[in-house]
Amino acid sequence: MSRSWDTSFEKLRREGYCRVNGCRSAADDPAHLAPRSLGGGDGEHATGPLCREHHRRFDHDRDFDLGPNLTWEEQAECVRVLGLDAAHKRLFPTSHPDQGLLYPKGRRR
Repeated sequence: MSRSWDTSFEKLRREGYCRVNGCRSAADDPAHLAPRSLGGGDGEHATGPLCREHHRRFDHDRDFDLGPNLTWEEQAECVRVLGLDAAHKRLFPTSHPDQGLLYPKGRRR
């Protein structure tokens, strides 16, 4: 494991619970805020502690806004890696102006 990945797991242990407001489930796995395939890293601000259900929703459901549950530093890291528009689409998909164009009714990515 890389040192930055160790930092992500330390954050997971330190916080203990899923970051989503109102969720009291244990944080099981650090979620990459910017996908590694797009240049996202494993550092403390590059990941967020989520339970399995919210991690799955963040990765697969484009109607789940994780952004309000993240720190400013985590949001800024996602913007640094993806750019402002792509980070907005990833972290706040339901409020992005292109939402209707990207995912027509009945079709989810």
